[in-house]
Amino acid sequence: MHHSKDVTGQLTRRLSADEAFRKTYGEAKAKVDLAFAIAEARRMSPLTQREAANLAEVTQAYLSKLESGSANPTI
Repeated sequence: MHHSKDVTGQLTRRLSADEAFRKTYGEAKAKVDLAFAIAEARRMSPLTQREAANLAEVTQAYLSKLESGSANPTI
């Protein structure tokens, strides 16, 4: 556990000291959080990925990218 505390401390220091890093980190975290939320919501539903994509009016391929975090969604 000592190593994780070092990494957490380094991350905290860098986030507080580096605005560009903070922005990039925030964008990456939002993307991961979105991917997790979409994937988890679909897995808890009876819908297949294709069915969920049809309801969301996106392609199944795009929904797959969203769920994996490899898409770059815009809001």
